[in-house]
Amino acid sequence: MEANRMIGQHSSSFMLDSGTSGQGIKSSAISGDSVVDESTQLSDKVSVKRSMIGRHCVIGEKVKVINSVIMDHVVIGESCTIQNSILCNQVRLEEKATLKDCTVGPRVTINSKAEHKGELLVEDSELDF
Repeated sequence: MEANRMIGQHSSSFMLDSGTSGQGIKSSAISGDSVVDESTQLSDKVSVKRSMIGRHCVIGEKVKVINSVIMDHVVIGESCTIQNSILCNQVRLEEKATLKDCTVGPRVTINSKAEHKGELLVEDSELDF
């Protein structure tokens, strides 16, 4: 029990360098309390903190992911910020989009430079009962 507390007290993060995993990684920071699947491709200067990123995702340059869950086959464009959000399978965020406190349903595309806060974003067909 004491060993677990000691491990949790250390702020562990690491930098991924070229060849470590994914294609095209130059320098990305993944905190020790995050999980990124080995099949996910991270671009340069990606920051992931307290988050989980699923399989076969593509993450663009200068993306920040904080306290979020990103499921499988998600594509995130350059300079996006995702905080306290859940992105379901096959979501696409175009460049410079910002999500805070959002849930994004499957197969939704978020347009370039869009800003969403505290929203549920789903396809129109998902609303049919």
